Amino acid sequence: MSEPMTHSGPTGDPRVDFRVVSQAFDSWNVQFRVDVRELLDQKALLRHLRQIKRAIAREHSLPESCMLFDGIVRKTRTADFVDVVVRITKQIFEKGSPRIHFAEAPADDGTPFARMKALLDIFYLDQFERPITLDRVMSAVSEAGIATDSLDAGIISRRLQEVLEHHIPAKNILVARGEFPESGADAEIQFFFQAVAEPGNTDVYYSSRKVSKGDLLCQKTPATVGRKAGRNVRGETLPPRSGLDVELKAGPGVALSFDHNEAVAETDGVVVVDREIRRVKTLQGVKEFPRAVRLKINPLLRVEGNQVVDISTSQCVEVVGDLHIGSRILTDSEVFVSGDVQEDSIIEAGDDITVEGQIRSSIVSSDRSVIAQGSVRDSRLSAKDKIIIKGTVKDSTVVADTVSAGAVQGSKIVARKKAILDRIDADEGNILSTICVGMLDFFKQRVRDNQEFVEKARENLSRIELLLGSDLMHQIGATSPQTILMKFLAKHRMNQDQQSKKQVEVYRRLIESVLPTLQLMAQKEAENVDLARQIAQREQGDESVVVIRERISAKTVISIDGVEGDISQLEGPAAIRSDGKGNLEVEMKRKDT
Repeated sequence: MSEPMTHSGPTGDPRVDFRVVSQAFDSWNVQFRVDVRELLDQKALLRHLRQIKRAIAREHSLPESCMLFDGIVRKTRTADFVDVVVRITKQIFEKGSPRIHFAEAPADDGTPFARMKALLDIFYLDQFERPITLDRVMSAVSEAGIATDSLDAGIISRRLQEVLEHHIPAKNILVARGEFPESGADAEIQFFFQAVAEPGNTDVYYSSRKVSKGDLLCQKTPATVGRKAGRNVRGETLPPRSGLDVELKAGPGVALSFDHNEAVAETDGVVVVDREIRRVKTLQGVKEFPRAVRLKINPLLRVEGNQVVDISTSQCVEVVGDLHIGSRILTDSEVFVSGDVQEDSIIEAGDDITVEGQIRSSIVSSDRSVIAQGSVRDSRLSAKDKIIIKGTVKDSTVVADTVSAGAVQGSKIVARKKAILDRIDADEGNILSTICVGMLDFFKQRVRDNQEFVEKARENLSRIELLLGSDLMHQIGATSPQTILMKFLAKHRMNQDQQSKKQVEVYRRLIESVLPTLQLMAQKEAENVDLARQIAQREQGDESVVVIRERISAKTVISIDGVEGDISQLEGPAAIRSDGKGNLEVEMKRKDT
């Protein structure tokens, strides 16, 4: 602590004399005497404090603005005067030269551009502890090379005035914006068939994709380049940009034109469209746009319904009529059933599965989408993409990225993005419906389904290898199934005259089942690797939501992104979401939306 020091006010008036009675590193206890009547005079007290702060600042070569009145320590009253001890504290200001830093900004299509924003930091005191000036700020702006026609001089003046008045720094002031280059139009592909499944016209979706050799499948209009260049905040030119392009790819049975803008069928069959989607962040939200579109043509295998079917193939399977009780179809292509799928049937497909009628007590699984025009009862449906059910889902489990259905009774619906349901009704057996929407529920269920398929398929392949022998088993894929069948019959010294046609047909079907089984296993194992990565990284896609078009009339368990709740009665249309705070929220919609 220093020795007390005495100071006199500039007027020599003894009432403004004061002395420092104690001093610390950044504070001073100061005693001064005032007339009793001045205790009620706020202006007089403020004047004394200003004089005290000015004198201390001058004594220690500090800016007066650093001196802060920090309260009264004590007051001692005599007959006519009051001795007051106050604490004056040195306020520590963040100081430094004005700073300019640049930031990138995304264009409408999400592409980031560097130096599209100039941000300014202003401090009350510069590095020499001098109050900042407009000239000093503008000098820093000029040194940073900011183009004058992109500069907002008004915001600089306003924020500088605030800093000078309040002695508080202002940071990240947006003082200049660049101008984005114009983007051209995105590429477009015109399909000459219905490329997307929709409820209510599944027959058109399937029949329009039946093509013949030489048919023109699609035409691509390439992306264009914008006409106007842009500039960053330093005035550097940014050339016009091309719109988002999409690569047109040819799979089996498809040929591309020389310029890769047209696709033509090289064979008869059913055309299938695969899209490689990219997610682009835009100012309007997340935009999904294909990075590539691949077309392939699956040869068509047409079978009559109303009989037991057991098929393993790489062809597209069309069942004319009902798929009979106890039937089985395994293909890495597409399945179309013009009637019902009857009890105890199994369909495993790599592409879309379309059923014009009902699905009863069966298992239906696709690595793309499942579309059913009728009702689903006592069944299990699974799809990587979407499931569309026009009728009622009763006592069933449905798992897909997006699920759309009519009425739901006593069923479990698991979706990654969205479940769109007309209504949820009571079940005669008092079984509650459960609707789970969210990334984690869908991914885990899909992983379990894929693992179950792979394990069963591996067991079946092991049994087939025991029958054929490892030498013939390893030739499958490189040698035709017919050749392998003949080698198998010769190896066991069998001929078709000695063997019944029925037994030979069993061997043929077993051999033909190996390749599509291996292909489906590879697809599901690759999907599980990707799902495991997404689960570990907790990649978040679109908002999870349950949409009720009409009503909920029975107690239903709703789980969205792990937030679970019960809803017994609800008149739609409504959207149910998680509020991010552990609760479900219901948003009522207009009837016409």
